[in-house]
Amino acid sequence: MRVINLKEFKILSKILSAIKIELKNYVENASINGVPRFFKSKSTFVKILWFLVLLISSVCMGLFMSGLFQSYYGYPVYTERRELVWNTKQKLKFPDITICNLNIFAEGEPRNHTIFEYFDRVAEQEGDIKYMLKEAINFYRNMTNVNPIPNQDDNYDYPDDEIFNKTINYILNNDIDTLANNSYGLFGSSAGYLINTKMEREETIDCPEIVVDCSFFDMNWFPINAYCSIENFTREWNANYYTCYTIRVSVLTVPDGSTVRGLSLLLNVGPPYLENLNYKFSLTSSRARGVQVSVHSPGTPADLKRGFSVAPGTENIVDITQTKKTRQDYPYTRYVFKIS
Repeated sequence: MRVINLKEFKILSKILSAIKIELKNYVENASINGVPRFFKSKSTFVKILWFLVLLISSVCMGLFMSGLFQSYYGYPVYTERRELVWNTKQKLKFPDITICNLNIFAEGEPRNHTIFEYFDRVAEQEGDIKYMLKEAINFYRNMTNVNPIPNQDDNYDYPDDEIFNKTINYILNNDIDTLANNSYGLFGSSAGYLINTKMEREETIDCPEIVVDCSFFDMNWFPINAYCSIENFTREWNANYYTCYTIRVSVLTVPDGSTVRGLSLLLNVGPPYLENLNYKFSLTSSRARGVQVSVHSPGTPADLKRGFSVAPGTENIVDITQTKKTRQDYPYTRYVFKIS
């Protein structure tokens, strides 16, 4: 426990006295009725009287305010859930739809070899791969010993950043066998499969052509003869959900007399996994499956965090209903919202 000396005690007393004077000046000059009289009056009876008046008025004000809030939020409300057109000359606008494939690498396996064939091939050539890795590590160590300082004049362009320095320290301070084993482990992963697979291969027809079928509907799911395909979707990039596709129905050509009230999509999110995998999400080894969907007002950006996800192999029907809440007329309230 700290003991306050005499000098600190005097300073603290001055501060408390100054605060007390400021508070006294504030209450004596306050605009609230009763407060200045309570503090300025020298009569005990007058002080008690003003205190009772101030207390009773504050309690009454609180009760009245509480009653007003309860009355305001307790008015009966008539809720209407149907298609609402505020202006009869204006057609109903169908919202924009944004879909994101949660697996950014969802495409068919290459025909030259599957991922399991790749793993078998890596296991068969384990000795040769580790030998080549050790040779590459020795070459890099010798090159670093010749010129360990980045940005010197030589045939190599050394990036002067933190990652480069950490990489050099990791290679120089670890055993060569440990480095080779760790590097070999990366070869036998899904990331190694993606990096080492031949990229010049014919495009797969299952993905990224995510939209298999698209059609519009009017009232009671009556089909509309309007063209809809992947060409009507705008491809966008999202930091959290990667490749997304947005369709803006308001800019599409719809036959006269028809109003788009429904959209049917058949999506292909890629082939299923052949084995059960735990959930994992990363740039090179995502195991998320399905589609993230966002429904937003025409012309506005998608809020995918507030959207909903659809699991693969399922059918989901989403119904969007316009809602209007109307306060009941007298005797509940004098004010009611009416549509002209």
